[in-house]
Amino acid sequence: MNSGLVKYDKKENKVYTYRTVDGLCSNQFQQNANCTDVNGIFYFGTNNGIVSFDPSKIKTNSFIPSVVITNVKIMNEDIFSPDDTLLSGTYKREHKILLNYNQNFFSFEFAALNYINPAANQYMYMLEGLDKQWNNAGTQRVAGYTDIKPGHYTFKVKGSNNDGVWNEVPAAIPVIILPPWWQTWWFYSLCAIFTAIIIYIIYRIRLKQILKLYKLRSSIAKDLHDDVGSALSSIALLSKIAQEEKINSRLKPDEIFSRIGDLLKSIIVLMEEIT
Repeated sequence: MNSGLVKYDKKENKVYTYRTVDGLCSNQFQQNANCTDVNGIFYFGTNNGIVSFDPSKIKTNSFIPSVVITNVKIMNEDIFSPDDTLLSGTYKREHKILLNYNQNFFSFEFAALNYINPAANQYMYMLEGLDKQWNNAGTQRVAGYTDIKPGHYTFKVKGSNNDGVWNEVPAAIPVIILPPWWQTWWFYSLCAIFTAIIIYIIYRIRLKQILKLYKLRSSIAKDLHDDVGSALSSIALLSKIAQEEKINSRLKPDEIFSRIGDLLKSIIVLMEEIT
């Protein structure tokens, strides 16, 4: 037994299958139960009667059907129209679907407007921005997507009539999934500004510390310079006294050299403090 009646078109190199939805009384045909009369009428025996037809009168449906998106479901809930925009439960007619980042589970229902055996209409779809090529849906009229990342997409679907004549102009609808607030450009901008402020504050604090340390070192160096200068002046004076061996000097030579030694030691200590 065969399931349906098959026609092969040599010119198109295409196979057509006819079943009960096309007007047959049964899809099950008896083996070798067929004949042709003098007028070219074919007769086939089925398990539910006899099918007869003139093959010259069987015409291929050449109608190119329009394709429409009939429904959109978000998180398995219908939205009223594909022309509506969904944003936090508010619908606006903007010819696009606008979703929050946690509304990234959605599906589309569609139909080809061919009413000759519409159950045999076929479909292909894609989500532009995600799918790399068209998905063959066969006769299924639903396409679902799950866990889609935030971004801009376009859902496209094209269909054929019952005889496989395709409308190559797809129905399309933009889909925009908004990112969470922590992935938005303004959040990144605020983070960058906040980071820049923190770096600037640290820089200013560090600069103040360096300036304060510089002033402290300058003050210490000035004091040390004065002390060293005073000590050197005293050494020069004592040396001059020792060289001239003044009679009226109240200091003995040993005392002079002792004082010079003490001053040199104090200079050494001061120089160590500088380094």
